[in-house]
Amino acid sequence: MAGSDLEPLSLWLLQSTGLRADRLGSSRLARAVKQRLIPSGCTSIRHYAQRLPHDRPEQQKLIEHLVVGESWFLREPRSFEQLHQLTVRLRQRPLRVLSCGCSSGEEPYSVVIALLEAGIPLAQLQVEAIDISAVALAKAAEGLYGAHALRGLEPGLLERHFQREPGRSTRHWRLRPQIRAAVRFHQGTLQQQLVQLPGPWHVVFCRNVMLYLEDQARLDLLMAIAARLEPQGMLLVAAAEAPMVPLDRFCSLPGGHGSAFAPIRPIAVEPADAAPRPVDRPVLPTPACAILEPADHLVEARRLSQGGQAEEALAAARRCLYLDPGCHEALELAVDLAVALGRLQEAERQIRRLERLRQRRQR
Repeated sequence: MAGSDLEPLSLWLLQSTGLRADRLGSSRLARAVKQRLIPSGCTSIRHYAQRLPHDRPEQQKLIEHLVVGESWFLREPRSFEQLHQLTVRLRQRPLRVLSCGCSSGEEPYSVVIALLEAGIPLAQLQVEAIDISAVALAKAAEGLYGAHALRGLEPGLLERHFQREPGRSTRHWRLRPQIRAAVRFHQGTLQQQLVQLPGPWHVVFCRNVMLYLEDQARLDLLMAIAARLEPQGMLLVAAAEAPMVPLDRFCSLPGGHGSAFAPIRPIAVEPADAAPRPVDRPVLPTPACAILEPADHLVEARRLSQGGQAEEALAAARRCLYLDPGCHEALELAVDLAVALGRLQEAERQIRRLERLRQRRQR
């Protein structure tokens, strides 16, 4: 199967979902098309590419072959620690949480379990979840999981929130009905569903989703999330996705291990001759990290680095460099931290920036 034959299909996938075929895996699209060619009644890839844009059912069938996901309960526990800390600080109820790219439901159900364990009653929760896969969402609605998905749960959590499924030869457990009822699932692309679910949200989980998106689609998604987060809300991403978060709209939260972000609200600049602002007009708060000077972030990065908190230190160094791209000390620290964390591509990128800065200073 020639790569050129797949180009129209790659373009369709990008335009319709924002997904880049090359980021899904080197041969994922080729395998999916091969599996769908005969069932669709097409005689060639060219025929399939011509038909696909006009055949909605076939589009969904192809997508199902492309986005088969893997997840498990309480994946990346630090995210749920951050969630718990936010609930302690935030007294506002109901607590509204959105799971983007929820796959077969492990993430949003983990949110419900974690908050129940924190003492928040179901009546004070509003959890919604989005995924493009109808097959994955059907599994989520069923709420039946095997040992692989349950490996992140302690026995006590399993007993409290699941029921053993009788008549199964392997270990299967079903979520208790009240937990299944606590999550509302929505099928479609994130771009489509975020318009229909405008928020505002206290917490948005968007983990292991952005890795597969085209750059502009990823930026559009993050901007949409920023606009729909509460002023004191929080975005949670996977550790590998943290460098993708734009620091002009989000700031990294202390203690978030580089994966938790707060929204930065744009400051509205009024004309000089504008009428005075009414005293009773509320002003949305801006996170404290949004108004710090570059030197403050550099000091924080050094402190965190000395304390062995490399993830947080690197996030602070990035904030310094966003505000002051020519900060030699922050660049050197970012290189050291990126190497220590095994992020060699980022280290190489910062080394190139450092070299260009040195060359400019020598002129």
